[in-house]
Amino acid sequence: MKKSFPLCVAAMFFFHGCSPLAPDVEEFADPEGEILREMNNSGIPSIAAYVVKGDDIVWERYYGYADVARRRVPDSSTSYALASVSKLIVVTAVMQLHEEGLIDLRADVNRYLPFSVRNPRYPDRSITPYQLLTHTSGLAWPLSDSEVPGMFTKYRLDAAPPLREWLPQYLLSEGQHYVPSVWKDTRPGEKELYSNIGISLLAYLVEEVSDTTFNAYCKQHIFGPLAMSNTSYNYADLDLNNVAAMYRGSVQIEFYRELCYPSGYL
Repeated sequence: MKKSFPLCVAAMFFFHGCSPLAPDVEEFADPEGEILREMNNSGIPSIAAYVVKGDDIVWERYYGYADVARRRVPDSSTSYALASVSKLIVVTAVMQLHEEGLIDLRADVNRYLPFSVRNPRYPDRSITPYQLLTHTSGLAWPLSDSEVPGMFTKYRLDAAPPLREWLPQYLLSEGQHYVPSVWKDTRPGEKELYSNIGISLLAYLVEEVSDTTFNAYCKQHIFGPLAMSNTSYNYADLDLNNVAAMYRGSVQIEFYRELCYPSGYL
């Protein structure tokens, strides 16, 4: 993820034993003081802090403002942008379908896609879901918009094009937005290269195998069973009054998505 992405307007702290229920852990005897110092030192507008023991939340607090300008105090209904933690949901979806026998992690991804994906430098080497999961497919995250024009275009709310439309335009040599630097000079499976494009391709694979949109799949098979009713990749599913504002540094910015939304926009 780019450093300029407005990550974490919030953080989740898991301090084993920092609640009054476990006074024997002295290093976190003052969890609120630790949290407030970190907020002050790092300029964090808002934090939701939880202590989880087993399957239970045994301590929870909310600090700062979910919207500084409006002085909106966060609570248990506040939704926060999770940035690259979003990738865990992509992995979960892929592994669910793998457990159902619908995705073979070692198979050629072209078995599941309506177009053929190959690194042009190694056209005879297949790319597998496992390689996409481990960032070893040869796809790499571009460093700048000048390297892959249009990749970092910011779309308001849910206006980014669907995965089926933009992925072939960037991945295939005949695509409208294709540039060779999308693919690196490394054989599939040979080298780890962090790739939001690769993660987005996995999300599209989920769409093709499940015959539904990625967000709809997640709502039905992940968020729903976990009672995560305020969780979505789409702003339209959420009450924006309960979504923490996004910031770049100390400046509040509008909600937006980029093309690779499955990799960082939960």
